[in-house]
Amino acid sequence: MKNAILNYCEIDSALVEYLYACYMDSNVPVEEFLGIAEEVYSYFENALNAMADSRTSFS
Repeated sequence: MKNAILNYCEIDSALVEYLYACYMDSNVPVEEFLGIAEEVYSYFENALNAMADSRTSFS
């Protein structure tokens, strides 16, 4: 999953590693994990919006 995230959009690999480490560590507070997950999601959202914009600009 980490590689899929890194390959899908431009994102700091350290952020993805941290998200994965938080996911694997049951001692990490849920709020911290969700905060990192939200930040990673914003990269996905931006990548998807950029892809959508590039598709509509050719029409």
